[in-house]
Amino acid sequence: RDLVGRFFSSKHPLRVWALSLSVLLSSLAAAATPFGDDDVANRALSFLTLVVSLWIFEALPFHSTAMFIPVLAVVFDVLRSPEDPDMTMTPEEASKVVLGSFFNHNTFLILGGYAISSAFSRCEVETVVASALQVRFEDRPYLFLLAMMMLGLFLSMWISNHTAPVLCIAVLSPIIGDYGAETRFVKALLLGVAFACNFGGMLTPIASLQNIIAVQQMNMHGQPMSFGEWMWLALPIAVTGTVLVWCLIIILLRPDDVEKIPKILSKPTSPVGDGVSLFVCCLSFGTIVAWALSGYSKLLLGDLGVVSLLFMGVVFGCGILTEIDLNSFAWHTLFLLGGSNVLGKVVESSQLLDHMVHALKHALPESKVLVAAEVFVAACVMATFVSHSVAAIVVVPIIAHVGKSWGAVQEFSFGSALAISAAMAFPFSSFPNIYSLLVVDDFGKSFLDTRSFLAVGTPASAFCVFMIVLWTATRSGTEGEGE
Repeated sequence: RDLVGRFFSSKHPLRVWALSLSVLLSSLAAAATPFGDDDVANRALSFLTLVVSLWIFEALPFHSTAMFIPVLAVVFDVLRSPEDPDMTMTPEEASKVVLGSFFNHNTFLILGGYAISSAFSRCEVETVVASALQVRFEDRPYLFLLAMMMLGLFLSMWISNHTAPVLCIAVLSPIIGDYGAETRFVKALLLGVAFACNFGGMLTPIASLQNIIAVQQMNMHGQPMSFGEWMWLALPIAVTGTVLVWCLIIILLRPDDVEKIPKILSKPTSPVGDGVSLFVCCLSFGTIVAWALSGYSKLLLGDLGVVSLLFMGVVFGCGILTEIDLNSFAWHTLFLLGGSNVLGKVVESSQLLDHMVHALKHALPESKVLVAAEVFVAACVMATFVSHSVAAIVVVPIIAHVGKSWGAVQEFSFGSALAISAAMAFPFSSFPNIYSLLVVDDFGKSFLDTRSFLAVGTPASAFCVFMIVLWTATRSGTEGEGE
């Protein structure tokens, strides 16, 4: 009985049943040989099935699975030789390729975002802003709710939607602590911040993992999108979605049981000094402007990753941030990103994506807009059930390749990233949702439940996917023929 219990246990990081099921599914994929005599593509399908199963069933922690991807890529022998596509690389050649693609310039772009997040936190910028909002909207709780949602939206743009909800909820903790788990206004605050951070994850290429992967796909297929262009295109969808969620929360939750917002205590001076805080804000703003105007900054520094390293060199060199801050960066996310880089390299080199897209195209409509609608809905539904991170790693490269066959890599990659961010109907769909769900009152009772997320998140997701499809139709035309 103990042996069976350990086999099916979900408490240990290694889930034996999930690992066994993943290996079984990979073996079945290998035995099926769906691509006939193309042994490399068949092995690549088995490799992809194993990796995706490990992620979906959480057989190992996500970052651990990502660490195994380069190893499996070499062992499965799935990288074709550039000189002779009918041959595969030697293990030595393959290992150099996968290790070389694990970390790239996007890694340094994300590190810059982490550094800005840590610098803001050190200077307590978010506390000062939230305190100012409380003073401004003390007697208007609905407007305070909207203001906090916009703060979460704004912070997520620059410090990622994994860090922003942590900061926002930490700032709101004095307000949350004053009320019990049945207080509708606290439910509204937690739900509003979570959904606003989901929308904030749409707004910049560094705001979420799905955006980073989408940008990688655009670059890989020779249709890059600048930092500023991404912001410009995503802003109307994200802001409209945030306002819609605010309206839905007011209508469905009726958070009218709080008449006055308690004070948010902020220290009279920043822990690092007002001068340093001003310097950090100016330097961060300058870095963000350099990212947004990438076409000009690249003329001087060559790559946005170098801009990030410049910012990091200054804040660490001046002692504003220390080794402790560097060690506290979300390195597991960077390993997830590295694993997705190698996964993309494998499915591209093995020509597995070509086979998959060829098969998909015969099953999809002949209208580009209808194809976009189907794949965006599929991406949103999958992300709702398996989380944004897993959906981004698995789905975005496939959708980008579908877009390539229509000559619309930008539209399909961008739209798929936003559709994944729009998935917010379940508590486990995204990190902001999970973090809000885990907030409890003094008796250990959660303020939110699944019904709260479903009631507001389902219509919000549907509306956002509709807006994304509408944007695709406007940008690409109502009809299109594949190449």
